[in-house]
Amino acid sequence: MGRIISQGRASRHFAGAPNIATGKHDIVRAAMRAQGWLPGRDVMVFSDGEVGLQSIIVSATRQPVTHILDSSIDAAAAH
Repeated sequence: MGRIISQGRASRHFAGAPNIATGKHDIVRAAMRAQGWLPGRDVMVFSDGEVGLQSIIVSATRQPVTHILDSSIDAAAAH
């Protein structure tokens, strides 16, 4: 599950279920495209530092991404 924020659009949540035919990166890529993302545009990933999400986004975009460590994500999950 994740949330995509795109300038000029309302944020959008997405979720995916395990599927042999569709990888996680395909689900994320489709969600990003639905929000107007196009290949070559900059992408920022906010996470609690876990590298799995960043890896999925890099695979989905097929380009480097900017990772921003957000300790409030981990703190919110603990409550």
